[in-house]
Amino acid sequence: MFFDLTWESIIIIGGFIIFVFLFYKLFRIIMKGTIIAGAGFSFPWLIKYLELPINIVANIETGLEFAMAALGIFLIYEFLHFIKYFFKILSWPFKLLVKKR
Repeated sequence: MFFDLTWESIIIIGGFIIFVFLFYKLFRIIMKGTIIAGAGFSFPWLIKYLELPINIVANIETGLEFAMAALGIFLIYEFLHFIKYFFKILSWPFKLLVKKR
């Protein structure tokens, strides 16, 4: 198989690498979100099982409310983590300029 290395093929390969990387990151976030939503859903039953003095009705609606709350908190955390990482990337060249040699 003959393969020419042109600007178009470099852009296609770069786009493919970016796509795979973004898909991997999205898959990780979805898997973590699913686990966190499951933990939030099981929270009311865990409270009842441990017989803690918290007045929570353990039913499907309450479980869904806790799952959505846990998922919301997780997504806010991921967003803030992304912002922190983004600013860290932006400040990297400035750190090189002020770095002691």
